[in-house]
Order: sequence, then C-alpha cells, then structure tokens
Amino acid sequence: MVKKSISKRSLFIIITATVLLLFVGCVGWLFYIGRLAYFNSGQHSIVVCGTDIVDRFNVVTNYEHRNDPIVPSIDEQGMKDLVSEINAKKNFNIDPTCQMIILWSAVYEDNYNIARGAYDSLINLHKDRIFADSNLRINQPLSAYEEALKGLTGSGFSSDGSFGG
Repeated sequence: MVKKSISKRSLFIIITATVLLLFVGCVGWLFYIGRLAYFNSGQHSIVVCGTDIVDRFNVVTNYEHRNDPIVPSIDEQGMKDLVSEINAKKNFNIDPTCQMIILWSAVYEDNYNIARGAYDSLINLHKDRIFADSNLRINQPLSAYEEALKGLTGSGFSSDGSFGG
C-alpha cells in the first residue's frame, strides 16, 4: 500500500515536470519565432506635457464664438502661448504628447516645416511604442495627419493631390 502512494506521487511529479517543460519550451519557441516579444527594451517615455498641458490644449482647441459671433474658432493666442511654453521645456522633442500638440498647431497654422518635423518625431516615437496621451481631444491616427501634411503650403503637393504644387 505504501508503494502505490509513492508511485502515484512520483507519477504526479513526472507529469507536472513534463507539462512545465513543455510550457517553457513553447513560450521560448514563441519568443524565438517572434510571436511574443519582450517590450521592456529600456525605452521609457518621458512625460514633459502632462495632464496640465493636455487640459489646457483641450480648452484652447474648443471651438467657441470668440471674436466672431457667427463663426466659432479656437483660442489662437492661447494655442500660440501653449506651443511657446512647450518649446521652452526640456525634452519636449521626445514626448509624443508635446509633438502631437505641436503637429496639430502647425497644421492649423499651415506651417509645413514644423508640422513635418513633429510628424517625423511622432513616427519615430511610435516605432518605440511610445504614444501621446489618449486624453487629447484631437486623438486621431497618424495617417490622418499624413494626409493633412499633403495639403499644407510647401508640402510639394498641389490642391488636386498631385505632387509638385
């Protein structure tokens, strides 16, 4: 009777060890073929434009009747002040939230060079899986901004979408 309990216990240990080894092997294989990835590559996002900046941005981009009682607009001076404040901050160029605000402002002001620089920075940050604050009112995919860049003066695209305008 004692011998049976030892063999059941040994069988349990062998089965458990086998299942554990198979599991570890499968996970290792998935990492090897690229199906799983360890995303902690040492890249950490630096938050320069925090919730205070995001909240201010959302307020200044709210379309209201400001100077014209008929046509609503954003707070253009508030936007310029906000972008100036962002540009004065250290490391604003590696914060995707700062870059998204600068991109939006440059598109609004039809400034291709600044918009393109911010867009390129955002693309590089996205490659490192670093994204802008999701509480920004203008949270759109970058492809929408790529299309907006084509419509800016100096982009090299004409109004009909062909290159060279």
